[in-house]
Amino acid sequence: MRRKMGTRGLGQRAVHARPRVLARIGKVAPLIALFAASLSIVASPDNASAVAPGGYTGVNPFRVIDTRVSGQGPCLAPGTIRSVVVAGIAGSGIPSDAAGVAMNVTAVGSALPGFISAWPRGGGRPATSLLNYGANDVTPNNSLMSVGAGGAIDFFANQGCPSLVVDVVGWFASGTGTVGGFNGVAPTRLLDTRSSGDGSCVTAPRSLAVANVAGVPVSASSVALNVTVTNSDLPGYVTLWPAGASRPNSSTVNFVAGEVRANATVAKVGALGAISIYSSGGCPHVIVDLVGWFDGGASFGVGGVAAVTPYRLLDTRSASNTEGCLRGYRAVTMAGVPGSGVPFDATAVLLNITVVSPNASGYVTAFPDLATPPTASNLNFRAGQVVANGVWVKVNSDNHRVTLFASGGCPHVIVDIVGAAVSSMQPAPAPATVTTQAVTGVKWPDVSDPAVMTEGGKYYVFGSNTNVRNIPVRTVTDLTRTYTSNSWEQATSEAMPTRPSWARQNEKTLWAPTAAKLAPNFYVMYFAANRPNAPQPWNPQCIGRAYASLPQGPYTPETAPITCGIEGTGGALDPEYFHDPVTDTSYLLAAFSDTSSSIHVIPVDTWGTPIQQSDAAPARVIELRRALVGKQTPPEPGFIENPSMVYDAATATYLLSYSYGDWNAANYSTGVVRCASPVGPCSLQSPTPWLASGNSRTGTGGLSFFAGLDGSTRAVYASWPQGHEAQGGYWRAGSLAVVATGSVPTLR
Repeated sequence: MRRKMGTRGLGQRAVHARPRVLARIGKVAPLIALFAASLSIVASPDNASAVAPGGYTGVNPFRVIDTRVSGQGPCLAPGTIRSVVVAGIAGSGIPSDAAGVAMNVTAVGSALPGFISAWPRGGGRPATSLLNYGANDVTPNNSLMSVGAGGAIDFFANQGCPSLVVDVVGWFASGTGTVGGFNGVAPTRLLDTRSSGDGSCVTAPRSLAVANVAGVPVSASSVALNVTVTNSDLPGYVTLWPAGASRPNSSTVNFVAGEVRANATVAKVGALGAISIYSSGGCPHVIVDLVGWFDGGASFGVGGVAAVTPYRLLDTRSASNTEGCLRGYRAVTMAGVPGSGVPFDATAVLLNITVVSPNASGYVTAFPDLATPPTASNLNFRAGQVVANGVWVKVNSDNHRVTLFASGGCPHVIVDIVGAAVSSMQPAPAPATVTTQAVTGVKWPDVSDPAVMTEGGKYYVFGSNTNVRNIPVRTVTDLTRTYTSNSWEQATSEAMPTRPSWARQNEKTLWAPTAAKLAPNFYVMYFAANRPNAPQPWNPQCIGRAYASLPQGPYTPETAPITCGIEGTGGALDPEYFHDPVTDTSYLLAAFSDTSSSIHVIPVDTWGTPIQQSDAAPARVIELRRALVGKQTPPEPGFIENPSMVYDAATATYLLSYSYGDWNAANYSTGVVRCASPVGPCSLQSPTPWLASGNSRTGTGGLSFFAGLDGSTRAVYASWPQGHEAQGGYWRAGSLAVVATGSVPTLR
């Protein structure tokens, strides 16, 4: 539970100050910055090695060519073909056997307007364009494309000799058959309304068949397209969406009269294997080129790409947006947003970002929240322009956010989400059937945040600090016994005599201990404490670790905490150790404060050390996926904390309990969800609590599962005497229950 700290308002958006490290590269149009990537998709490193055939793996943006640089030129001369190697380059992270790549292509400083085409090396030049550029302009576009002979892609410009900049940001594994896996094709034109056989310009919604054409099977879930708008007599926008669905409040390409605008997207296939096309005004000609498709099916593979009906995440022009236009940095939640169709385990999202009415020139870039700002831009704009571009960007796996940055001009920004790359689309189990139960009689007086370790025929009961002990531990042999205050004190000793050096020394607060036996004569204990000089003074909590040779201690704390949550957002508290009997792996559950969803899990090794991705990378932290225990999820008020997990063999799922509300108030309660694995996904919460006030006790929370000596699953939790919540002279006391697992988990 939270102890002695202030909190911010639950609706407050986190906006983080960032160093201004973005800088222009090379000579470009005045006041327009060209950066390393306007397409930025980076998958989680721990998922890369397990990516399925056709699945996506992200890399740090890597520049493979910039013809403005000495030795890489000249510019892309009209009528010539330039082969650019994009796979197998040392340091790029793209293997030589990659089947396809995600890349950003930028045309810079052409003397004349024109277009660039791209296709797998060795194939014939297609009658398609990747991007259309103006004279003396900077024009980017993103693309997914198959890799050709020698790991290369061919590029062609029709006129003007533009400088060519290509950045690769990810790759698709070879092989097929994975749901969501990418299948690249030679760019193929599906629609050109300028041609007599494709109808007239777009004045009314129309359908376009994309399945069972150009090699796309009827089973395809989505298609990768490049959409170009030209020759409109009025400004407006074009929207693509699955046929048969309602038209979304979003745009794919924004255009002005007389200009040529292009944008790449992934479109979900709708009814009869088609997509719908709509134009908001004028009579634009629309050109649609196919560059690939994604396998369909029910359960997505690791790295699979799932398209969704376009969903508007942000429009800074709307009345509900109180922060106004984009000044500097702003964090936006991307994964798991209700209604978006993007799951919590999304590693990256495909966005369409539109800039409207900037008052000066500048650029916008998107990157994983809390990451170092990249030397990259997603789109460039001039004063008064409406500019859009597709963006693949990695999602911060801890808080589901992406940060947007505007270099100037205070533009209004519109963000539509059209797809995501996922670590897994494993379905969440059905919610547990919950019947609210009331507190049973108190067995153990004066124990807050109780946790029990069963060892050597005894129960060792740990709890938060008291006035005289850092972390009290009680030795219990009979769970049926009801202790008096005196007999309870006689069973109590000090588990950790020395306060950790990293914690505040001017307070006694140490709370929520959890202990486990890891080897003969080797025990680990985790606990929470406040650190001095925290970057966020309202959330100073960290989790520490201590070791002992006996179950009751004395435990010796380490000199530094193992985690303080997500730096820049909040602290970490309420640790709970869990060993999975199915996979023989161990985890540390914790509540991370001030994030959109609070419960996280940290894999730990056999010695209880958080597992790192590499020697240089921090410990891997995974958020339990699927609508799980978010402080903004109704009907549960306040903060979500006190996680505990147990394996339910009867249903082959995992029960995860948690506390919610205000720990020192009567409404503090306990909920429970089902999870498919220790790292999720998890079911939706029940609208009713699992454990609530009753029998003259209130504020029931801090539930912790433990094993009975008889092999049963048991639980301990704490509560207040009714009417005396958080009052001096009154303490939280512990109650016990036998846990009945199965379709209807109960406490009895």
